[in-house]
Amino acid sequence: MTFYHRTLYHASSITHSVIGNFLDEKREDIIVSTGRSLKLLRFELGNTSPAIQTLISVDTYDIISSLSKFRRKDETKDWIIIAADSGSTTILTVIAEKMEFEVVVQEKFKVQTPKTLPVQHLAVDSQGRAIFTAAMEEVKQFWFFHGPGNRILNFLDDPEKKTLIYDIAFVDINSENIVVAYLATAYEELHVGVKYEIKRRRKPSLVFSEVDKDKVTEIKRIKCLDYANSLISGQLV
Repeated sequence: MTFYHRTLYHASSITHSVIGNFLDEKREDIIVSTGRSLKLLRFELGNTSPAIQTLISVDTYDIISSLSKFRRKDETKDWIIIAADSGSTTILTVIAEKMEFEVVVQEKFKVQTPKTLPVQHLAVDSQGRAIFTAAMEEVKQFWFFHGPGNRILNFLDDPEKKTLIYDIAFVDINSENIVVAYLATAYEELHVGVKYEIKRRRKPSLVFSEVDKDKVTEIKRIKCLDYANSLISGQLV
């Protein structure tokens, strides 16, 4: 027998948020996660004061680790992608007629140690061709769409032993090649009795890689400042 415990009050602290065209291509709404709940919110300008209206709210029965959006080619609305602590990566779309989330595709991994479960970091290609997920340590995965309606995901593993991953991003170079970047640092372990301790941590490196459907090729590796820990991807010019 399995029991599921939940509180009487819904969680109110927002852990992740993303804005996009989820219901209407002409109007933007907000997707937020509050622990295990996923909500679709809309900002309304009322007669007296602005207000935020909750359009959809569901309990995922899981802890949402990362949240993002993407748009497939020739689509007019954004899709939602979430990665959860149970090891699942799920792509959702909003059905306007029913006002509910619909699961497009879901993949689940065996639950490993939390530090090697690829749900901590999440990045999406601006052209909607691929998804990049990573764990806090060692594990990186690339997802590609294929099959009828592009609703099947194939993934490619790119492990890197004894490496801490700080952040990941796609690099938009307006070409057919998929280029990603990630910020990581290598470390060495010191065996003390039955425990492993980090002996030495090197300076972080910014790594650029080209991704194909069957291999990952490192292009360049740049040493960064010791306190570098985050990446921002976008069109700055």
